[in-house]
This record gives sequence, structure tokens and C-alpha cells, in this order.
Amino acid sequence: MALQGADSAAFASLSRVQRDLLDVRRELANPQLSCISLGVTPSGQERRRIQGRLQDGSSLVVFARSRPDSGVITRVEFVRTRDGVQRGYTWDADGNVTTGVDWTPDRSRATSFPVPSGGPVPQVLRGLGRRVIARCG
Repeated sequence: MALQGADSAAFASLSRVQRDLLDVRRELANPQLSCISLGVTPSGQERRRIQGRLQDGSSLVVFARSRPDSGVITRVEFVRTRDGVQRGYTWDADGNVTTGVDWTPDRSRATSFPVPSGGPVPQVLRGLGRRVIARCG
């Protein structure tokens, strides 16, 4: 319960632009999105992905990796393509590193940028990862 409250607070503290991109909580429950189990890593972590097209026409992929014994999220990847613009974020527990990525319109090049670890984006990504694991587990 405490994590849901922290996740909600993180979503609420995103900038309008970030919230518009990242707040797909409701959409992740859509049964028309594909839920894919990607098996287990050599270190024993479970990998799951939700992907598909949202009602607004954008496409979405959210990947999550977790420890099967505890359910602790260890990596989240988020990519959304809307109106030809592809943007994404990754969060990795190893070093607590969050990176943003913007692709060129032809997707031939990507520009990455660091995201502060103390801000809301890492918490939001972990919250989305927990939803992926819960739905696809």
C-alpha cells in the first residue's frame, strides 16, 4: 500500500510534459495490449513486457525486470511513440541510474540525457514496472 501512495505522489509531482508522456497507468490495464513473458535472465531475474497501441494512437512498450523471490524491480524501460516522435526512459537498480532518450524523427539517432535520481521519474518508472510484473506475472 505504501508503494502505491509513493507512486501516486511521484506521478502527481511530474511536470505536465512528463505526466503527458509517462502516465499510462490506466492504459496498462487494457487487455488489448500484449503482455509478454520474456523468460529469466542468467542471474534468475524475471523479464516481462507490455506493448501495443493506445487509444490516442501512440505506441507503447514497457519492459520490467524483477527478482522472483522478492518481486523487487531491478530495471524498467519505457518507450512511447506519438505523432512520429519517440521518447523513452530507462531506470536501472544497479547504481540507481535513470536515463532519458529522445530519437530523431527517422529514428536513426538517439540523444540520451541523465535524469536526477531524487526526482519523480525513477519512482514513476518503478511503479510502471510493478504494474507490468503484476499484470504479466
